[in-house]
Amino acid sequence: MIRSVLWASAYISVGVACGGASSDESPAEDSSNGKETGKETQETGDSTPNGTPWLSDPPENLLVIAFDTLRHDRVISDKMPRLVSVLEESMWFTDHRSCSNWTYLSFGCFLVGQSNIEQGWAPRGILDLGHIDDGMNPYPSEVLMLGEIFEASGFQTILTGSHPFLQESTGLFQGYSQQALSHQNADKVTQVARQVSGSLDSPWAMHVHFSDPHLPNEAPNSYIANFESLPFLELDLREKDLAGMVEPLYPVLSSRQKEDLKTLLNAYYDGEVAFMDEHFGVLWDSLTSKGVLEDTLVVFVSDHGEQFFEHEGFEHGVSLYGEENKALMAFWHPNLAASKSDWPSTNVDLLPTLLSLFNIDGPGDLSGYDLSRADLPETRPRFALHAEAGQGIQQSVILEDQLMIYDWKGSAERYSLDVDPNESTNVLGQDSESDTQLYGLLEPWVEALDALYPTETPKPWN
Repeated sequence: MIRSVLWASAYISVGVACGGASSDESPAEDSSNGKETGKETQETGDSTPNGTPWLSDPPENLLVIAFDTLRHDRVISDKMPRLVSVLEESMWFTDHRSCSNWTYLSFGCFLVGQSNIEQGWAPRGILDLGHIDDGMNPYPSEVLMLGEIFEASGFQTILTGSHPFLQESTGLFQGYSQQALSHQNADKVTQVARQVSGSLDSPWAMHVHFSDPHLPNEAPNSYIANFESLPFLELDLREKDLAGMVEPLYPVLSSRQKEDLKTLLNAYYDGEVAFMDEHFGVLWDSLTSKGVLEDTLVVFVSDHGEQFFEHEGFEHGVSLYGEENKALMAFWHPNLAASKSDWPSTNVDLLPTLLSLFNIDGPGDLSGYDLSRADLPETRPRFALHAEAGQGIQQSVILEDQLMIYDWKGSAERYSLDVDPNESTNVLGQDSESDTQLYGLLEPWVEALDALYPTETPKPWN
């Protein structure tokens, strides 16, 4: 049964004020013919990615392939040749930003089409690996999610992959009637997904979740480039609680030891990425040879990245800088023309885009944009949230080439991404007009989140 979405009237004004798609906006009429694959990739630059409609008819099936903890800068042919070869044949949004820096909130945005603030819900505990602590509140059952919408529309819904959040108790993946979870690495996830693909009945919607770049580092040494010549540190990089070991150690290391540690962390991470990419290729080849993808829309997403002390932090769920917040979104179909777009997409855009492409009715209060529309605005603000018990709260907004990160402890930063893509020079205070504009966009979101965290109070930054 489709559930109605929890939606407090106070948040409707937030969604509209912050640039979300209002409910009276409708997708452009689709009248073009389908497009053949194999054509030269179009570079759309600053223009909207959809001068013509994407597909002439709704696809029959949906496959979402998620790559957990995948850094944006690793999605290149040198690091992930199998994935990039497919992305080059896709509608690829190259300037995609996540709505958070950890899985729980990021996938909530993907699957609901709203941020958790707009849902009127916020996490109040820490998710431990494999179970929810007594203090953790799962996603409310009343929040309508992608799996439920497709299941109610007659789709066979399947969830397969490896991540502790892929369980009923989190409330994150509601609506998947068939679950084949391995909680193992990419080779096992691929094996299970290939088995499941042999028993699909159209129409179907399947979510496959790879988690390999996430700690712990478990890729075989053969996938780690130049393994024998890597610097030596008396540290077990395959330790399950590597973050707990590295974070207190890093500040006391010498400059040389810090560089050696970052070299090792990146090398082991890249080994995980290479292992995952190889097994993604095995899955893709298998699905192609079986004809599973003949009329299937495939969506490629990642939830967040990973930090290696670029901003004095390690892993993710630390801050909202690009190494943690940049992410992947792309769409593939045999009849969808290959194209790259730098239009500013974010996670909440996935669900309204899918509902439009599949011609499925859904909630009318989604704040994301249907990316297949022909009348997307030239730009829009994008918001992100870091909120995890015990680690503080940060919120950010990006408008065009300006990024502001606000910490509830009472500090803020602003970066000019056009000249400082690595976000290394804080220019807050150098242009009061830009500072005021960005915080004016962010302030309604701060106030809305403040109402959801009665025990926390945001401190003024100026």
